Amino acid sequence: MSRAPIPVPVVGVLAATALLAGCTAAPPAARPAPDPAPSASTAPSPTPSRPATGDLVLGPGGFAALPLGTRAADLDPATAMASFDPEACPGAVAGYEGLWAVDPSYAAENPFGPDTAFAVAGVDDVITRIDLYNGDVAVEGGLRVGDARADVEAAYPDAEQLVHGGGVSTVYLVPGDGGVLQIEVAGDDERYWADSATEPGHVFAVRAVTADTEPYGIAGSDNVLGDCPL
Repeated sequence: MSRAPIPVPVVGVLAATALLAGCTAAPPAARPAPDPAPSASTAPSPTPSRPATGDLVLGPGGFAALPLGTRAADLDPATAMASFDPEACPGAVAGYEGLWAVDPSYAAENPFGPDTAFAVAGVDDVITRIDLYNGDVAVEGGLRVGDARADVEAAYPDAEQLVHGGGVSTVYLVPGDGGVLQIEVAGDDERYWADSATEPGHVFAVRAVTADTEPYGIAGSDNVLGDCPL
């Protein structure tokens, strides 16, 4: 006599299928995106400014920031060390009707001339001369107004000398790029200089002039910058 097949419980099969389905591996978690590389910061450009008095050095060709030959139209008013008024001196000799004025930031006390650390002059609107009347600004070679004759001769042993006014002063001529330095030293006659702030035998004025300027002295004259020419 044959036996009937033993029925397989359907519930068990379904449970096994569900169990296997529950064992399916979960997908890998997405990796976080890397932080963006920091952008290179650009340092702000420094604001252009005028050089300080203590940083100025007068050479044969003038100042680095204000050389001889500079035209008024070439200057930026925001940073210019000097400005030009073309109508300041009406009636003056042709070419000298205008007047250069140094920026007030260079205010200084002088024994003569304008109350600024330096003075500027020119023909028309072109700078041809820059003067120093005090020791606030250095001269190329390390000299300053107020230094002794021996200091000048040590700094410029080969300088040509111009005796001015019969010995009232001596002008030492130092040519270089862009012009000539004229370093004027007071004579040794104490009686002549007795009523001035100038010490005999010492530098009392320095100027940078164009190379085609004839050497000259200003001692005993009105050839001082700052006002309209007579």
